[in-house]
Amino acid sequence: MLELFPTKIHLGSVDNYEKIQQDFKDLIQVFDTELGWDDLWNTHLITDNKFKDNIIKEHKLTTFEEEVRSQVRKYITQWQQCDLDFDIVTSWITRCDKGNYAACHEHGWSDISGVYYYQTNGEDGDIYFQTPVLAQTTCFWDTTPNTLSFPPEQGGIILFPGWLRHGVHSNTTDHTRMSVSFNITFKRS
Repeated sequence: MLELFPTKIHLGSVDNYEKIQQDFKDLIQVFDTELGWDDLWNTHLITDNKFKDNIIKEHKLTTFEEEVRSQVRKYITQWQQCDLDFDIVTSWITRCDKGNYAACHEHGWSDISGVYYYQTNGEDGDIYFQTPVLAQTTCFWDTTPNTLSFPPEQGGIILFPGWLRHGVHSNTTDHTRMSVSFNITFKRS
């Protein structure tokens, strides 16, 4: 039996956890008191509903940027034996209160997408990934699931191909989940 076209996802946890958490706590306070949150299609709150901002760069979150770079290097060296140069091109914070969710979508124009869990109780909305082999969903004898879910872990980071469809299940708890999402593109000659 051969498994064709596997999709590689990186699950990790950050170093410098306390510093990263404090930096995001300070930044979230700025959005709570000064900048405000955008409503994304009545599903959840976000710092930039146009997906053009880069909070990592704009707010000089250098410790987190270094951590993302380290995690990306771990991710790509699993199958690529060279150090590719890349940019974090967009980043934003997502806030999911009770009843909020993220509809299934992709970031097809980015090479790698990622999420860092700043605040979660682990039960406030799993991220899920949809099979990229959509024809498989109509095959009655194949019992491979169409989606796979991962519970959020505070301090955890997930990296995946930007073309992979994903979403977040509804937050059914009274706890607010907050995460930082970002998109990465490789520099091309």
